[in-house]
Amino acid sequence: MRRHPIKNAIGFVALCIVTAFVASRTISAGEETAVDNGDDSQFQVVHDEASGISQIILPATENEVAWSDVLRGLARAGHLDDAALRDILPAGKIDLDSVGAQLTIMAINVALSPEIEMSVVPAKDDRKVAALLVTLDKSEIRKTRRKVKARIRDAIGDDEKVRDRENLGLRLEDDWEKRDASERTVIVLHGFNSDSEGVSGLATAASVTNLPMGTYDYANDQPIAESAKALSQDLKKLAAEHPNRRIALLAHSMGSLVAREVLENPTLDPGNVNELIMIAPPTHGSQLARISFGVDLWEHFLGSSEGGPVKRFYRAVEDGLAEADNDLRPGSDFLKTLNGRERNKDVEYSIFLGTGGLITDEELELVRNSVDKAAKESRAVQLIRPLFDDMLSDLDEVLMDKGDGVVAVKRGRLEGVEDTVVMKFSHLGPTNDKVTKNDRALYAEIVKRLED
Repeated sequence: MRRHPIKNAIGFVALCIVTAFVASRTISAGEETAVDNGDDSQFQVVHDEASGISQIILPATENEVAWSDVLRGLARAGHLDDAALRDILPAGKIDLDSVGAQLTIMAINVALSPEIEMSVVPAKDDRKVAALLVTLDKSEIRKTRRKVKARIRDAIGDDEKVRDRENLGLRLEDDWEKRDASERTVIVLHGFNSDSEGVSGLATAASVTNLPMGTYDYANDQPIAESAKALSQDLKKLAAEHPNRRIALLAHSMGSLVAREVLENPTLDPGNVNELIMIAPPTHGSQLARISFGVDLWEHFLGSSEGGPVKRFYRAVEDGLAEADNDLRPGSDFLKTLNGRERNKDVEYSIFLGTGGLITDEELELVRNSVDKAAKESRAVQLIRPLFDDMLSDLDEVLMDKGDGVVAVKRGRLEGVEDTVVMKFSHLGPTNDKVTKNDRALYAEIVKRLED
């Protein structure tokens, strides 16, 4: 398994944040309906969370709208500080009544619709002049990003990735079917940017129960729902061939979401799973999913010596384009759908959440101060400053006693699961072979539930 060699926690977080926001972010998921009027702006930005639509309303002055205001509006719709752009934006205006303007708007709509559309709206209510309306569809933008990311991944994918895909699926230990049918079979699921080898620590811990064991590998660069469909197919096949066998799923991190999608989606439930043990599940997402590119750059390019620099950079980019990070963001469509379902009444749930975060509140405040200083010295940092502030205002994932370094305790809890235990362990600690006292305490609790 690839692991993050974190030697300087503050530097790590700063690197992740910088690379992430340079690399991605369109419209924020999870925004409440709001109207944003800049102090000196003549336009409005309206976010409607229910529909996933953002609108920029640019009232005309003498029937004209400045192109600079259009670009500033787009920046503000993306939660950027448009003040950083004011003296570098192009000049020029669009006359809303002109034939040229109508043709321009038509051309833009042909090129960018349905993600972005423009239209001229007449005066209405308290707006006494016509306006240019720019509509951004967050759902359509995400679909386009997925397609673009998939094409880039395909273009830069290497032979190692192809070999990895050939090893996906369910693997059970030799002669497992000869074991007593009354014994549950334990299947271990890995998390984001990992594989079955990467959770060998959990598998070893569970093996002391002497129950039949297995692992499941799924692709890292696809939506969680696709991984769940693949797992469901394998479990349904297992149920058909061994109808009396019961399954216990032991899932780490994102693997917990894959498992829940299988068990709580009636069309996917194989009916042979009666226990789900989740270690550090990002039930309500992880803020670090918003900076996954930064994590992967640190991991492959700065924290690895395998391969040349170009190959390592390509691997960082490819993993940073993984589809699953969209699903893992707090407020994502996937998480809303998943958490809106009922728990499976035939499954016994357990959750273990860790508090072995890397950073203190004081250290995180140093990061905030660094952002303040950088914003004063760099136009680029000033532009994305609102994104920094939004993230740094709630980063419990990395804080000691509030998260395990990746998942915040408050975002790991799941309604309806009474067996939720908070313990002192880090996110990756229980998955590897470097067992600590905290890991052993967690293992003992896992074994207790498997043997119950």
